[in-house]
Amino acid sequence: MIVSNAGNTEFFQGGGMLSLFAKYFGAGFTRAAAPLAKNRQATARLRRAQTDFFASRAWITPLHEPRGLARLWRRLCGRPLRPLPPLCARLAGRAFTLPQNNSGILPVFMRLMQNNHTAGLRSLSFEVEGNDLYACFDEGEGEQYRIALGFYGYRHATLSVRGEVYRIAVAAAFAVNEDGCRVLKIDVVFPEFSHTRRIKVFLTAEDTIRLRLSEVPDKQVVDGLLSTLPVTTPRASGLLHFFKGRINLDYVLLKVYDKFEPELIGKLVTDEMKE
Repeated sequence: MIVSNAGNTEFFQGGGMLSLFAKYFGAGFTRAAAPLAKNRQATARLRRAQTDFFASRAWITPLHEPRGLARLWRRLCGRPLRPLPPLCARLAGRAFTLPQNNSGILPVFMRLMQNNHTAGLRSLSFEVEGNDLYACFDEGEGEQYRIALGFYGYRHATLSVRGEVYRIAVAAAFAVNEDGCRVLKIDVVFPEFSHTRRIKVFLTAEDTIRLRLSEVPDKQVVDGLLSTLPVTTPRASGLLHFFKGRINLDYVLLKVYDKFEPELIGKLVTDEMKE
């Protein structure tokens, strides 16, 4: 079982999973000295807790699996019970190169806290295998991540970033924004941490995508960090006053925000480019 503070923007002040464990297993639940025997009822409770955990943090609405006669008809016809959205065909087999950047699959705060950095997102491609759509992130220096997108609910997997292994749960959905542009939304939850990576892929043209990366906790956390910088000595106080009088802090915040919510333009990789 995972005890997590995921979804808590105050980081280490408490854990979102703790209240769920208390709800299903009791507030005094502790890990036994010896491994617990298999218990179907406890397992079912744990699965309900897991469902509640992700449902409470859902950024997107999953598709509904066909039920009743529709499900029976698809089964009789040999069709998949969880068909991929039609727009997946537009992305399948395509790769997009991205300009040099410092962004990646890990949220900024996670990268800083874990000191786990990659060369930056270099390309994003999509593959259909069976009845699944995979998003493939290439972050340079051999760091490549192939992630199955869950259109009917969160898909659970592990992600190895420069040797560090993270549990993730991934959901996806297509939407249309206020400008009529079709968008692929990808939600990557790190249930063992406080963080979620949110990705919007804007399908702006046949040969171009616009990628917007954001995260939870979001950029507003920076305001709190800057306002609570510890000043323990007169010298530190003097330096802080010196910089405040000579640097536009609004500009500094703007640059910091840009690191938390970058926008990248991806260009389609053509056969000529491959050659």
